[in-house]
Amino acid sequence: MKHRPRIFIAIALAAKVWTAQGALAQTEPADTDPLWELGIGAFGLIAPDYPASGESSFNGLALPYGIYRGEVIRVDDEDGARVVPFDTPAYEISLSAGAAFGAQSEGRGVREGMPDLDPLLELGPQVIFRGPGFGPASRRGRIDFALQARVVASLDFNTGSAEYRGMVFEPEVEARWPDAFGAGTEIRASVGPVFATEALQAYFYEVEPKFARTGRPTYQSQGGYLGTDVVVSLSYDLTPRFTAFGGMSASSHAGAANRSSPLFEQELNGAAFFGIAVILAESQRRVKKRY
Repeated sequence: MKHRPRIFIAIALAAKVWTAQGALAQTEPADTDPLWELGIGAFGLIAPDYPASGESSFNGLALPYGIYRGEVIRVDDEDGARVVPFDTPAYEISLSAGAAFGAQSEGRGVREGMPDLDPLLELGPQVIFRGPGFGPASRRGRIDFALQARVVASLDFNTGSAEYRGMVFEPEVEARWPDAFGAGTEIRASVGPVFATEALQAYFYEVEPKFARTGRPTYQSQGGYLGTDVVVSLSYDLTPRFTAFGGMSASSHAGAANRSSPLFEQELNGAAFFGIAVILAESQRRVKKRY
């Protein structure tokens, strides 16, 4: 689950955007990339504390990152970190991972007095069907259709423990258009519904009797439809080694399974993110660009 416009934007999404670097040398073949790259990046995100929350938080990170374009293990500009046992021009089957920010409950409106929402880690299979291209041949775009199913766990860094939080299912249509506004630019846009099991919905919306109070009655969550996400991002290679990126997202939670929860505050959420990335080193060995 990308959780983009809800309590977080997946860290994998930011990595996915900022690794969209241009060719680093005019002398290298245009259809190849370095096997690996090392760099440093920073990004910021303002997003709702959780799906349908009326409160938003700002989070930021600055950290080193790596790109690896192996045959099976990949951390690249296509779909973040994943293991890819099957890859053809028509489809990809892989095991992918994502991570997400948490949110505090203290002083946060309807969740006041309830446990904090810990950061989440996601892991599961995905199938990507590579769809039709569009645009002129010199800057050909592509539309893909993806199906994801991921196990979600919360991480408590104070105790060093992890707790199972359920599963999420997310079909998605994504369009990518390189050089959309000139060399070194790329637009990405995606849309898709999100469905979650009762366990994950409970993490956001359930109110146990011990946390009930006036205006926040006991509530038993249920699994089902969580919302629909729309995300648009733009990256720009300011130099061959320096990239800036940013984007916005919107989530509609109209008709969500737990819209009757006292923790469900609004049907429409929005988020924005921005950042930079710098490549510091790369391998001399190069690999052919994939589909």
